[in-house]
Amino acid sequence: MAIEKIFIHTLGCPKNEVDSRAIAYFLKDSECVLTLDPREAKIIILNTCGFLKEAIQESLEYVSFWRKLGKKVVVTGCAVERLKKRFWIEHGAVAIRLDEMPNISLLLKGEKISSHPYPQRFLALSCNQEFTQENEIFSYVKIQEGCIRRCSYCVIPQIRGRIRSRAPHDILQEITILKSRGVREIVLIAQDLTLYGRDIGTDLNTLLKMMEKLDVKLRLMYLHPGGITKELIKVISYSENILPYLHIPIQHISSRVLKDMKRAGGKDQIMKVVSWVRNVLPTYFIRTDIMVGFPGESDEDFKELLDFIEGVKFERIAVFRYSKEEGALSAKLKDVDEDIIEERFEVASMVAEGVMEKVQEGLVGKEVEVIVHKDGTIRSVYDAPFIDFEIKTDHDLSPGFHRFKISGTDDSLNLVGFPL
Repeated sequence: MAIEKIFIHTLGCPKNEVDSRAIAYFLKDSECVLTLDPREAKIIILNTCGFLKEAIQESLEYVSFWRKLGKKVVVTGCAVERLKKRFWIEHGAVAIRLDEMPNISLLLKGEKISSHPYPQRFLALSCNQEFTQENEIFSYVKIQEGCIRRCSYCVIPQIRGRIRSRAPHDILQEITILKSRGVREIVLIAQDLTLYGRDIGTDLNTLLKMMEKLDVKLRLMYLHPGGITKELIKVISYSENILPYLHIPIQHISSRVLKDMKRAGGKDQIMKVVSWVRNVLPTYFIRTDIMVGFPGESDEDFKELLDFIEGVKFERIAVFRYSKEEGALSAKLKDVDEDIIEERFEVASMVAEGVMEKVQEGLVGKEVEVIVHKDGTIRSVYDAPFIDFEIKTDHDLSPGFHRFKISGTDDSLNLVGFPL
């Protein structure tokens, strides 16, 4: 029997990147080999996002694309959890749920296995040296799966299930292996980092304290403001390893909109968190996400949001349009007109760009620590991989951390500078 080659095509967020590493690990016992060149592959494993309608459509387009090239397409990930297997089978793909992935070698042979209501076995992986792989100079490490938040616009709890936290010793072991392989920056990810440990009798504060002994830089992504406490801010302030960057998605600032969004803590908590960070961690950059066009958002609500992001001067801002998702509680609410949503998106994007432009200009003439990837990409410690800004320079540098003097910015708000 000829050995078939498989290419893993990953869509969506960094959490899916981690899941694809696990898929690669489970394939080691199959009669297939992985390839980084999709042209060589007979089988394409499409690890999908299912958070938004646009993500579902993108997945469908890729199924069609790969099938037209004569590939056998195996679909997994959030889109399968959300739309179930039958939908994908009807579109000419093989569908495998996340919890079935440990048995992918059997499934590729056509054998049947039982599965769980939620993807538990697959997403509660323990650390394994073969599974753990370096990714450039940095690596994502998922510390928890699932979510118990009930944001009205979100279907993630339905897709990913309840929270399942990894044991602290398992996370530490993975980071130790990554560090031994040359990884210098660990990006901690989860649906919400602040929920870590609630199911196993610990918390994020304790985990971060344990990580101090590892002597590796940490980046914290996905911190729900409703879960941020004074104690967490204090732990971060004492850390010598946490990079000066916190991803805190506020979504909105109008009390009424936040209430309809069912965002835990509401406006008061957001105000407290911003104050804590600015006072205790004055050198830290805050990256936030805002949503425009949520059902019932008035002109006054929208203006309040714009005034807030200008007033707080968030250093990194991502603007999103509201998307009506089947199964989300907000789908029952009266929608804002699409033309108004688009107009607000454009205005909010311009305001956000103006805020960030001033932040970038404020770095000109200053020295900053930067991270050089193996492919030569450079970004500051104030920027997460692939989603924020880069640094442009004519100098070639070895992978790792370096000091830079910032001399300007380019048209895309990337920094320009030179090594010291």
